[in-house]
Amino acid sequence: MYQMKTEEVQARLSSIVENSDDAILSKTLDGSILSWNKGAEKIYGYSAEEIIGQPISILFPPDRLNEIMLIIEKIRKGEHIDHFETIRTKKDGTQLFVSLTISPIKDREGNIVGASTIARDVTEQRETENRLKKSEHKLKERVKELKCLYGISSLIETKDISIEKIFEGTLNLIPSAWQYPEITSTIIFYDQKKFKTKNYKKTKWKLTSKIEVNMKELVLEVNYLEDYQFLKEEELLINDITDRLKAILEHKEAELQLIEKDKILERKVQELRESEEKYRRLIEDSTEGVWVFDENANTSLLNPRMAEMLGYTIKEMNGKSLYAFMEENEVKKAKLKLNNRKDGIKEEQEIEFLHKNGNKIYTILSSSPIFDQNGKFKGAMAFIKDITERKRAEKLIIEENLKLAELNRIKKSLITRISHELKTPLNAINSASHLLLNFYKDDMSEKVLEHNLIISKGSKRLKTLIEGILDISRLEEDSLELNKKKEDIVKIMEDCVADLSFMSNNRNISIYLDFPHEIDFEVDKIRFEQVIMNILTNAIKNTPKNGKIYLNINKNDEYIEISIRDTGVGLTEDEKNKLFTKFGKIERHGKRLDVDTEGSGLGLFISKELVELHDGEILVDSDGRNKGATFKIRLYKNKRNL
Repeated sequence: MYQMKTEEVQARLSSIVENSDDAILSKTLDGSILSWNKGAEKIYGYSAEEIIGQPISILFPPDRLNEIMLIIEKIRKGEHIDHFETIRTKKDGTQLFVSLTISPIKDREGNIVGASTIARDVTEQRETENRLKKSEHKLKERVKELKCLYGISSLIETKDISIEKIFEGTLNLIPSAWQYPEITSTIIFYDQKKFKTKNYKKTKWKLTSKIEVNMKELVLEVNYLEDYQFLKEEELLINDITDRLKAILEHKEAELQLIEKDKILERKVQELRESEEKYRRLIEDSTEGVWVFDENANTSLLNPRMAEMLGYTIKEMNGKSLYAFMEENEVKKAKLKLNNRKDGIKEEQEIEFLHKNGNKIYTILSSSPIFDQNGKFKGAMAFIKDITERKRAEKLIIEENLKLAELNRIKKSLITRISHELKTPLNAINSASHLLLNFYKDDMSEKVLEHNLIISKGSKRLKTLIEGILDISRLEEDSLELNKKKEDIVKIMEDCVADLSFMSNNRNISIYLDFPHEIDFEVDKIRFEQVIMNILTNAIKNTPKNGKIYLNINKNDEYIEISIRDTGVGLTEDEKNKLFTKFGKIERHGKRLDVDTEGSGLGLFISKELVELHDGEILVDSDGRNKGATFKIRLYKNKRNL
């Protein structure tokens, strides 16, 4: 009877096991499958015939094989394993989530000989849980995004918030809306300015959104500081943020423009008030007369100076015609000019008024038309300057200039006559002195010879002075004409050096020449020689004994340059300024400079004028006293526009 009951119980248990939806199987301690129910067949896809005898590892994914030893170890210890969730592999290779309950199997003696496993397919449950977690995560992310967008939108509600503060607030809100706030850095570019988070660093893991705001580009860039993927939602979010910022910025900039317009309007009103007051004071305090008259030339406004100019009071002149203060011939001119005002023409003219006492008042009248908003002529406004005293002075100046011109003519005539009168006896003295020195030198006593040398030297100096005065006279009258021909500049320079060799040898001065073979240029040979002789003579005179003078000629596409450099006493800044002036002789007598101090002070002035008549220029340079001087003559190949 007991045996029957036991068999019934076992049969019932076998039926339960066989028909259970859970996979129920048993295996040996070495992992061989011993039993396999229909639930196992349904869950794993293997039939009992296929699987019994196979190793349990056939159900394990490669990355889960280590679980076999862990489970066997626990079974050997007699431990139960409850609700162990893991992954197993089905016959078709797909994986599923299972919840395992594993218990040891003992024989009659109580020895553990295997293990039974109940496996429940929890894949759907796990997927549901995962979907729920993802949904929760997405919801949290959406909440973060919405908080970010709401926070950005709320910034505009802050009173008097600046655009800079809007961007700072946006930068503070963005990181918390991303999945990894701690490694999120952001930068915003707008209107040639940058705004960025403190941790900003440009990386290759970034999202960028660009949008145009009021003709300016707005760029938002979000960077991850480490290698993480951005969510699709984050790609959408960055565009939502730029769209939101666009709306905020357009609103804010429109608001700022409106405020600025209000300020400008307020400023303009204030400026208008100040301008009105300023012009009122200007008119009243002006030293010139201000006269406003209507389209019929009747006085509508004038300032105190205008009334004073004509000897009236403002009250006496108000309402009266402009023409009431003129002689008839001036009235005709004034009426013609008023017609010009009607045509919108501004003009300045000289006009005569009559003073209350009958005297003429000479003025310059500058007038402008006045039109109303419809373009209708309403009159004119005139600024009137009293030039009566100037007119008297001009008349006096003209009279005096005529007198001066006559005196100048007499002076020039006198200079020319005296110079010519002096040259005749001077030539005789010079010739006689030259004759005595050349033919009777040996017959003279030492004292007579000395006096004769003084006469010769003095007559030469006087001749040079007279010629200089005549040259200046011609220059002042613009009567000095050049006879320009193509000449060899090198040959002229060499001849001048040769002519002055006696003078340079007397002072033991060495002259060094650095000339090209030949340079042809159109010059007046006589006048050009005069320039070179003047400058070279000055160089010799102002260079102490045993000194050196360097001459060279260079040319380029623009000009020919002649340089005369000495190692002499040099020039101070004051001396350089005086150098080319008429009678601008630099006094060096008694200064122990070991130089020849004789000269009229006309040579360099005439030289400068002659060079300029050749369309050239003279330049001088010196580093100061005892540092020599350099004179440069530039002859330009093409006429210059001076």
